[in-house]
Order: sequence, then structure tokens, then C-alpha cells
Amino acid sequence: MLKRFVRYYKPHKFMFALDMLAAIMISVVGMVYPVMTNRMLKDYIPNKMYREIVVAGLIVLVLYVVRMLLRYFVQYQGHMVGT
Repeated sequence: MLKRFVRYYKPHKFMFALDMLAAIMISVVGMVYPVMTNRMLKDYIPNKMYREIVVAGLIVLVLYVVRMLLRYFVQYQGHMVGT
């Protein structure tokens, strides 16, 4: 069965690799959210580190946009490769 799988995706291996890389990046970005939130709640906010709060908020916002674009890529290109 694995041979059939590899043979099927061989002409599309570049897009398949990009799709898998995007899926991994989605997971990695998803793990950063709790770390940033924890740091903000336990360190930046109690110590009134306003600049760090803004920077961390902007980082989370950028990561959210990146994750949204990666999810679009996975949903669109991943389904195109799958069909």
C-alpha cells in the first residue's frame, strides 16, 4: 500500500512536501500562542511592561496571520494534490 501511495504522489512530490511543511509550521505556530500568552500574563502584565505587552501582542497577531495563510495553503493546495 505504501508503494501505491508513493507512486501516486511522485509527480506531485514538490507540492506534497510544501503541504507537509506548511502543516508542520501550523503546528509549531500553534504551540507558540500559549507560550506568549503565559509570558504576558505571568510576567509582562504584572510588572507593567507595556512595551513588551505591545510587542508580544504584535507577534501574536503576525503569527495568527501567518497561520491563517498556511491553513489556506494546506486547505487549497493540499486538496488539489489529494484529488
